Amino acid sequence: MTEFDIRDGIETLKDFENVLDLAKNAKVTSADWKERQRLNSDYIFSIANATLLGDVIDALGQPDFRHSYGNDVELLLYRVRNIRTDLLTTPDETAVLVFHLGALIGFDDSKDWFGGNRTSADPRNYQEVEKFNLEQINTFELGVERNNIIRTLGEPDFVDSPGRGLEIVSYRTQTVLEGGYTSRVETTALLLKDDKLFAKLASENQ
Repeated sequence: MTEFDIRDGIETLKDFENVLDLAKNAKVTSADWKERQRLNSDYIFSIANATLLGDVIDALGQPDFRHSYGNDVELLLYRVRNIRTDLLTTPDETAVLVFHLGALIGFDDSKDWFGGNRTSADPRNYQEVEKFNLEQINTFELGVERNNIIRTLGEPDFVDSPGRGLEIVSYRTQTVLEGGYTSRVETTALLLKDDKLFAKLASENQ
């Protein structure tokens, strides 16, 4: 019987901390994960824009992760690779598909856009930062320019590019774990399309 070890691929303390962050949102994979990730990869990387969300689910089944934004935007993440032999699926082992009004508007390999799981944070003022960020984000209207967002909030904690012309910028808005860093689960994500605000991550996904 093959032994699985979550330590595979972990060489530094930062690697280990990143694995812990990923594992908080990990999903137990099925016994046929090798075949499933191959089929997912073959389908996703030959997909065309405007493909319907329902057709993707019919072809691949329910995604490993699903995030609902405002403005009728949804992100579906499907497993396409194996990074750690731990029988779990984590977001960095998936590809992301972005849908608006039920039709595909972009997709990418999340290994390339899932840029880390934590950033440093000053524990002396992060509660003040959270309050300010959330208040400002709630005032942003769809269509606000990227430059205005950066000018107001500063550089984001995370920046991801899940498809051509698409960008997700994430800002700290809550505390989940103490420790002097910001994890993704402590942020609110803003989806930009062509450098303009297109959708905000729905509150129930925070």
